[in-house]
Amino acid sequence: REVFSLAGRVRDVTLKRTKEGQSRGMAIVEYEYPLEAVQAVSMYNEQQLYDRIMAVKIDLKDEGKDDGRPMKLP
Repeated sequence: REVFSLAGRVRDVTLKRTKEGQSRGMAIVEYEYPLEAVQAVSMYNEQQLYDRIMAVKIDLKDEGKDDGRPMKLP
């Protein structure tokens, strides 16, 4: 959360884990506004964090979710 908050206001972070509870090495970071997610991709995609290269992309799977915020990218 701390690293990705440099791109904008992080609303939620979901860490992906195996059935055994171990980290899968990936997470979903949800921002307050779509523009912040675009900023995160620009800042972090293909950058190194600790000993790994990150792959950061826009996830549109929750596009149909209606929580009052616009989901379309600018």
